[in-house]
Amino acid sequence: DETKMNKGNVGKLLSLFVEHSPNRMDTLSRLVNDVLQEVPHLGKGKGVAVFPTCSYQTFGSYYSTVLEYLWKELVNLFNSPLGKTKDPTAASKAMERMHQMIGLLQSLFGLTKDHEALAKKSILLQQLKFGSRFIETFVLKAIPFFQVHFQHHEDTILDIIRLLQRWSHQLYHIISHGKREKDANLAKEA
Repeated sequence: DETKMNKGNVGKLLSLFVEHSPNRMDTLSRLVNDVLQEVPHLGKGKGVAVFPTCSYQTFGSYYSTVLEYLWKELVNLFNSPLGKTKDPTAASKAMERMHQMIGLLQSLFGLTKDHEALAKKSILLQQLKFGSRFIETFVLKAIPFFQVHFQHHEDTILDIIRLLQRWSHQLYHIISHGKREKDANLAKEA
C-alpha cells in the first residue's frame, strides 16, 4: 500500500535524512543553496528537480527542518572538542563553521525577504523560534570562545560578529512587523 506524502511526512523524513547524514553541514548547505533557493522559481504544482518532494506546499517543512538543524549544529559545535579548543589552529575551523552557519541563515532569511509569497506567518514564527535560539546559543557559547581566541583571530571574529549582526537585523524586522501588526504569536515568539 502506498504512503501518502504530506507535509508532516516530508518534514519527518527530511529530519531523519539530515540527522543521519555523514556531514550535516554539507547536507544543510545543499538544502539551502540547491533546494530551497529553487522554490521561488517553481511552477505551480512542481517540485525541485533534485528533491521532488520540495515544493511550495512543503516549503515550510523543509525550511523549519533546516533552521532547526542549523541551530542544533551550533549547539553540537560547542559540545564537541572543536568548540572547546584552546588551540588557535583548531579554533579557526570552528570559526569557519560558524561563518558558514550564519551565511546559510542569511540565505534562508533572504528567501522570505525577497519573495513575499514565501513569507507566511508559520515561516516567520519558525524564523523567530530558531533564530532566537541560535542567537542565545551564540551569545552563551561563541562569545566566551571568541574571548579565548581574540588575540589570534581578531579579524575573523569581527567578521563573524558583523555577519551575525546583519542577519539578526532581519530577525528584528520580523519582530517589529509582529508588533506593528499586533500579532500576539509573533510577539510571543520574540
